[in-house]
Amino acid sequence: MNEFDAGISVSRPVAESSLNEWRRVMSVNLDGVFLGTKHAIDAMGTGGSIVNVASVSGITPSAGAAAYCASKAAVRMFSKTAAIECADANNGVRVNVVTPSGVKTPMWEKEEFFRALMDEHGGIEGAYAAMAGDTPSHQFFSPEEVAETILYLASDESSHLTGTEIVLDRGHTG
Repeated sequence: MNEFDAGISVSRPVAESSLNEWRRVMSVNLDGVFLGTKHAIDAMGTGGSIVNVASVSGITPSAGAAAYCASKAAVRMFSKTAAIECADANNGVRVNVVTPSGVKTPMWEKEEFFRALMDEHGGIEGAYAAMAGDTPSHQFFSPEEVAETILYLASDESSHLTGTEIVLDRGHTG
């Protein structure tokens, strides 16, 4: 974890987690979204698009990731609430949320269990393949695939959408 992380997780069962770990995950994953949204609304005035990023872990639980799951579920609800508050035609600010399943990001590579998977499966791609093995598509998303959805929600092409959640899961939650 460093000061520039946009999302973090701590892989540890609830009974073994500390309050400081819980608060750190909430601070980065939820407080960051709150502050970004709040200040974006203020800066945008009467128009614009805010797209927050949650996670499928905010829909389906993952053992050993309680703080992460809780923070991403909160991002989903917070974003929808902000959308309702900004829905006034005089405001014109739209708020939507993208909820991806596994994405190939450095966050995984920091986790001890992922490094063990890398050793066991011959490197980073092998580790991702092993993690995706139980999903219907057997694939992780690339950051670029997630970015395409974010760009759509930020564009004028989606000017009719606010309070919308796009779940990118390749059938994972179905």
